[in-house]
Amino acid sequence: MKIIYHVGDMQGWPKVFNSLAGFFQVAPQSFDLLILANGPGVQGLVKTDAPQGDFSPYDRLPELVEKGAKILACENALRRNNIDVKALPAFVSTVPSSIVELAEKQAAGYSYIRA
Repeated sequence: MKIIYHVGDMQGWPKVFNSLAGFFQVAPQSFDLLILANGPGVQGLVKTDAPQGDFSPYDRLPELVEKGAKILACENALRRNNIDVKALPAFVSTVPSSIVELAEKQAAGYSYIRA
């Protein structure tokens, strides 16, 4: 099973965590799960001083990685959001263009899910 989640804004992050909680309970033995952040969604990949009560995906990303997810960030979106790649956690990989990455993964048989 191959899945690519697309997180294009910060509102998508809670959806990712909610749906993947159920996925990991019944996931097959073998899966390839990618989570690709672009647009304002890349802001969830860096530590911020979010106000109390606001959802901060950054602190919960290691949970996803420990369960087998791979986190990707669009380099174009990082630039547009003034985020230095050095600010990303070590487990986050980058891709030059999210659109190209999404198209290539879908052509390679990944199921696309928009968060």
